[in-house]
Amino acid sequence: MDKVLLKQRDRYSIEIKARYLIDPKQLTRKGYGLRVYFFFPQPFRVSRSTYDSQSFFSQLKLYLRFNTPVFSVDELLEPLSDVSPLVRIEKMLHRRRTGDEFFREEQAFIYESKLLGSVYKSILRELLNSARSDGGVRKSGKAEEAKLEESIKSMHAVARRFHEVAEELERLEPDADVLQHARMIDEHLSLLLEKYLTSVLSLCDEDKQEDLYGRIVKVLLKEEKHRAEKEYPSQPSRIERQQQFEEYVYREKMLKKYASEVLFFDVDRRDTAKRGEHVLYAVAAGIAMVLATTIAFYGQTRFGNFSVSLFALLVVGYMLKDRVKDFFREVLKRRLGPHLNDRKSRIHDRRRKKRLATVSERAYYVKEAKLDPAIRELRDRGYFERTLFAEEEEKILLYAKRLNLNARNLKAVHSRINGVADINMVDLSPFLRHLSAQYGLVPTVENKKRVSLKRVKRIYHLNLIVSHDSPEGRIAGRFRLVVDAQGIKRIETVEPHGPLPNEGVRLVPQSMAEEEGEYEY
Repeated sequence: MDKVLLKQRDRYSIEIKARYLIDPKQLTRKGYGLRVYFFFPQPFRVSRSTYDSQSFFSQLKLYLRFNTPVFSVDELLEPLSDVSPLVRIEKMLHRRRTGDEFFREEQAFIYESKLLGSVYKSILRELLNSARSDGGVRKSGKAEEAKLEESIKSMHAVARRFHEVAEELERLEPDADVLQHARMIDEHLSLLLEKYLTSVLSLCDEDKQEDLYGRIVKVLLKEEKHRAEKEYPSQPSRIERQQQFEEYVYREKMLKKYASEVLFFDVDRRDTAKRGEHVLYAVAAGIAMVLATTIAFYGQTRFGNFSVSLFALLVVGYMLKDRVKDFFREVLKRRLGPHLNDRKSRIHDRRRKKRLATVSERAYYVKEAKLDPAIRELRDRGYFERTLFAEEEEKILLYAKRLNLNARNLKAVHSRINGVADINMVDLSPFLRHLSAQYGLVPTVENKKRVSLKRVKRIYHLNLIVSHDSPEGRIAGRFRLVVDAQGIKRIETVEPHGPLPNEGVRLVPQSMAEEEGEYEY
């Protein structure tokens, strides 16, 4: 596993994203594990009776997709490359010009152009991150500015070469669906370049970095002119009404989603919890039936076939049978339920329909005493919490996932893919519905003379521990979600008070990821 990212998506939800990498030298079945512990104090009122596993899965969104293939901009532009999606597209067009049947490659053309859109976005994001690093563009020297200008020139070259592909495709008059697809990808690449270069532009000093600033503005104007010539609706300089701004954002997002479809799987999801429950209930019914039959046999032997005593004994046996069945249903579900999967998903490739992976998931409550010692030590409530809440035990909800990846099938179908991304989005709003919107008053002194009271909203702490398997062992990180009745206020990282008790578990130093509000460990 490469890394795990945790970020706040909106006021009420978080995203946990894990990357599973493939070693090209060991194309065997790979198993990866992810465990997320939610520690609920008493004010949240979360328990088995108020919130079960099915409720959790109803608010969990799971997305699995390929990792975006890693290319440099030079590799994309290299004319002799065998793996560049841009070069593959140009070769397809060349074969069409020389008389070969293009329709045979239409699906390959669609796949490669969508892949180009995803790769292009990834490279542009790296360009923006590079511009933000080391104090940002404003503090860079002439050499760094020249290097950035050269990168921008190369990025623009990628978009221009696909513009030429789209124009030539129009002259070749292919199927209408293929032509419309090419226009959508053409607009998408142009909008991606505009979006990320505008962000780089905001980091520049117009007066001190005139050449760099002018280069970016020139590229932006050329791209909008291109979209105007192609009659694409996404032309910001012609927007006059708020509705047009909204349509621009909508179109940009939909084109991004369309291009990224190439990285997503088809998921066949099955609810295995019900199947497991039926088996447990059948076992409980069998135990109850054994008891009832034993009583009936004993009564016939003791009192004969027709007697009042036998009749009474059979009635009592029937009464006991129902109670015993319900008793063992609860016992078996409580004892064996945590070991059964709640949900199982089969992942298939959309193009070749081959099975690439299976995902097993379960959510259940665990007691603090039964936690792994390393996890319990990492959660360490500290002296303050242990003293205040000595009589209140936290409710611990564990979401456990196991992904079994068929690396050989994956590499056979997608030779340029080096792994998959596992994205989990959890809606926390049901957990917050019982929190009260209380306020406290804090005395503040102004100018050492005047004392005033500041009204402050009460906050609550929801602790999370995310643990995952890696080639180096098991890695865990602890986070504190500061929340109130209206949602998440912020996410804080919590360092352990001392060394972790288990050397197989370690906390990787915290660092900010490329997006605001996103954490990596």
